[in-house]
Amino acid sequence: MAHGYGKTPEALSRLTDSQFRVTQKDGTEPAFRNEYWNNHEAGIYVDVVSASRCSRLSTSTTAAPVGRASAALRFIPLSELEAQGYGRYRSLFGTDDTSTEGRTP
Repeated sequence: MAHGYGKTPEALSRLTDSQFRVTQKDGTEPAFRNEYWNNHEAGIYVDVVSASRCSRLSTSTTAAPVGRASAALRFIPLSELEAQGYGRYRSLFGTDDTSTEGRTP
């Protein structure tokens, strides 16, 4: 896990009200009116509490993982993978280039 995330009292205290409701109280959020519903930036999604990587990648033509509420996610842009401790996932994108221009899945 990057940066010491995990389900600890400290991790839970960093959650917004919406994130806490969705991740800890089995809440939901409205479709198409959430943080990542239309995100097309290259990068990965991690669990907002544990910081573990979610199984589906975001590429230039995909949004948040299907079936996951945006409130349960934190997005790590491709350009910030190393700085945020997720550099080991850069190879999943098949390039060292951090731009998303012209990229297709």
